[in-house]
Amino acid sequence: MADADQPTSKRPKRSNDARFPVARIKRLIQADEEVGKVAQATPVLVSKALELFLQQLVQALLQDSQARNVQKISAHTLKRVINTVPTFDFLSDLVQHVPDPIQAQDEASIVEGDQKPRTTAATSATATGSRSSARGGKPVARLADYATEDGSAEEAGAQDEDDEYDA
Repeated sequence: MADADQPTSKRPKRSNDARFPVARIKRLIQADEEVGKVAQATPVLVSKALELFLQQLVQALLQDSQARNVQKISAHTLKRVINTVPTFDFLSDLVQHVPDPIQAQDEASIVEGDQKPRTTAATSATATGSRSSARGGKPVARLADYATEDGSAEEAGAQDEDDEYDA
């Protein structure tokens, strides 16, 4: 009980819990012949920067999908976010080959010869929202399940999947 009344003078915990493999990041950095030695903290910082960047991208995707009342994120959604949000403008060259949704539907109807698409177990289960039974695996979480109350995008309760990336 006395411990609760005394202020704790512990140093903050060192954050080495990178979500991306630090050794792989170090290898990628050192793959460039112009790079010499890499400080020990550099791959950890790059890992954290990558995590924050992806968090921003997923948050922008979440906001776009919620604004459009869409449950599923597709390549078209990613392309739209990259082309509309100035922060992600540098990625526009990577998504320029992704066809627009109207183009993709027109091309699909030309290829199929205007036939009605066949429904399989996977597509019918996707339409009902129960993808786990179609694939025989875990249920796929909706994007809204990853958003927290403060607006940040975090994965709720998936610590076991993150363990493989911890260094």
